[in-house]
Amino acid sequence: MIFEHSTALDLACWALTNGHWARAITPALVAFWKTYEKMCSALKEAASFEELEAVPKISASCTMGRPTHPPWHHLSPLSVDVFRDEASFAELKQKTADGSDIEKLWYHNYISDVDASDTAARLDAAKICFKVRPQPWLPEHPRSSVQGPPEWALAIATTMRLQLPELMEVTKSWLLTVPSENGVYNYCPPFIPSLVGAVLGGNLHRAKIDHRKVAELLPLAIEMAGDDGPTTSETMVVNAVLHRLPSEQQQQVARILRPQNEPENTRFWFEFLFCECIDGEDFPYFSFGLPHSADMIETFCSAIDARVLAKLIEITVEEEEDEADNMRQQDSDGNDPRTTGEIHELTVDLLRGWVAARNFPAEPLPAEEQAAFLGILTSLNDDIKSSISREVLNWVLTCSQLPATVRLLCSAVA
Repeated sequence: MIFEHSTALDLACWALTNGHWARAITPALVAFWKTYEKMCSALKEAASFEELEAVPKISASCTMGRPTHPPWHHLSPLSVDVFRDEASFAELKQKTADGSDIEKLWYHNYISDVDASDTAARLDAAKICFKVRPQPWLPEHPRSSVQGPPEWALAIATTMRLQLPELMEVTKSWLLTVPSENGVYNYCPPFIPSLVGAVLGGNLHRAKIDHRKVAELLPLAIEMAGDDGPTTSETMVVNAVLHRLPSEQQQQVARILRPQNEPENTRFWFEFLFCECIDGEDFPYFSFGLPHSADMIETFCSAIDARVLAKLIEITVEEEEDEADNMRQQDSDGNDPRTTGEIHELTVDLLRGWVAARNFPAEPLPAEEQAAFLGILTSLNDDIKSSISREVLNWVLTCSQLPATVRLLCSAVA
């Protein structure tokens, strides 16, 4: 009764009073998702107007009505009786067909082809026109004073005091509770991996977090996001779960899921380390100028061999050139194009970082590693070779057995 007659923010405030109430209110989030799903299913499966009218009576947490998101928020409310009565429905068709631009758009999208004399057709139209709306549980404009929607506030409030084993169980239960109609109806629960990320970052014991326990959540989050949207990048999901943890913790957890020195994980690590993960997007975005410190690159490069480096450089060069092409197409001001050095800055930094991590060529590499690295340099286009040539001369100068003349020549142009 309390869950149904309180808003998400009311419950969040209540959960902040003490640990007892935080634990008591923790199930409210999943309870609402299940209630909402139940109401959506009842709406979809209604076999009569009487069953349709019964949908709002399932729970006081939600109401049923016309969608309120743009552009339909300007339209007047509808009642089930309008669809039940043939004459009323015919009048609605005529009114919207001759109405404002928004009414005409709604008419053509929803009811223009519905035969007013066909009761079953009117019922089907009503089931499409009505949506389950999460009011009053969520406000009409679901942004609160905290960062994120009210469900984030409730999730953080109920879990911030939990010890880590209990926290892992709660977050795991969210990832296993996926509304089956996600994205079809007017209200869509928050992207649950982001919700998990919010509570991991808000927990009072996060400094003691067990990386392996967090890593166990990631496959569940990836599977859930696959149900939510089959094109959602794995990197975006992992970032959503981990983004509120310190960067070193993020990488330690991600390494458990995707070991760095495996070629099949190279795309993941390129996206995770060198791309931007923007909320609301399905894929990470690479652009010039994103920060990547020399220390971070060297640490990463120390963990990968030349096979992985070769695949990474292949990905990096392709992404850099694609971004340069996009910028040239979008640049209508006639600005000077980026130089090769600016375009391939990350590629050069990765090569530099890998050499520094291996202290090559001052320290020799195994023959297979050396051949693979030289193969990378050979495969670079002439522009990138020109950008890195001075760097290569500096590498040569670290060789202890270098003849004096060669050393002088390298020093002169390095």
